[in-house]
Amino acid sequence: MAPSDTDAAALRAADSLAVLPNDPATAAEQIQRRREEIGCSYFVFGADFADVLAPVVAELAGH
Repeated sequence: MAPSDTDAAALRAADSLAVLPNDPATAAEQIQRRREEIGCSYFVFGADFADVLAPVVAELAGH
C-alpha cells in the first residue's frame, strides 16, 4: 500500500508503526509490545494483505 519510493529499512530503523516484520511470530510480538507501550490495539490493512497477515492474526488469537 506504500508508494514505491518508501524506504522500508528506514521505517524499521525508526520503529515505525507502518511496518511489521515478515515473520508472523515476530510481527505478533511487535503488535503486543505496541499495545503494552502505547495502547495501540487496532491496525488497519488493505484487503490485499489478508492472506499475508492471517498467520499474524492466528498468533494473536486469544490475546
